[in-house]
Amino acid sequence: MGCICKNVPNPECDNVNVHGCKDDETLRTFQNVESGIDHPTDNDEKKDVRESAVTQNNLHVDAVQKEDGKMDKSTSSKGGKKKKKKNIAEENVEEFNHARSAPRDYVKKIEELIPHIQPNVEGKKGFLYIQEKVPKVTLNKGEAAFREAIEKLNNMGPVPKLTLRKELYIEIPEKEEYKNEYINGLFSVKKEELKDSFKNITCHYDIGSSNASIAAALQVVDDSNFKGARRNNILNPNFKYVGVGSHKVKTKNYCFFIFAE
Repeated sequence: MGCICKNVPNPECDNVNVHGCKDDETLRTFQNVESGIDHPTDNDEKKDVRESAVTQNNLHVDAVQKEDGKMDKSTSSKGGKKKKKKNIAEENVEEFNHARSAPRDYVKKIEELIPHIQPNVEGKKGFLYIQEKVPKVTLNKGEAAFREAIEKLNNMGPVPKLTLRKELYIEIPEKEEYKNEYINGLFSVKKEELKDSFKNITCHYDIGSSNASIAAALQVVDDSNFKGARRNNILNPNFKYVGVGSHKVKTKNYCFFIFAE
């Protein structure tokens, strides 16, 4: 099976950090990779060994949470059970739902990105989105595309929020690199599995920032080789459900989104 985005240039390039696809026959998705902490086992022989293990584990949990920048209060519930921390793709969906449910309010997030647009001075056409601590993103039309997205948001009414559905996730092994043919093959299998449960399954993916607010806003603008296909997915009022996956390969955050009715 050929490339998902067979009608657009090959998205595998050095500078392009944001990609997407929309094709009824193929899909790009990704494993929802979650990391866990191994809890030390109790030593039934000595109480002090057990207490030491618990102490060490608590210290390890604190260190991991502080490494993320702050203590995540959402990891525990009243019953003491730990809840899953949202991954970057799920955080993107929250941003998508903001754009869907309050499009005129969401315009402010697009406007905040415009000052970071610069001409491409690397000998190539187009523009660059450059912001501190955010991967560089290549753009085609620059500010004009951002203004077009703002106009569309201002002219649309609210649409229902997307609901996350675990059935739309696709599990794939961790890899250092993901080829089009590999992802396409996985989607073909998944689509066959879901054909009696969902309609009009489509997708897109993003490679870029760990800042969900910026990553989602750039997808809503979608000033890429996919010419608004990702924005259409995000704002399409017919889509009710979404599945996500995310994985970090070196400095790049891969996020995949599967939409369906």
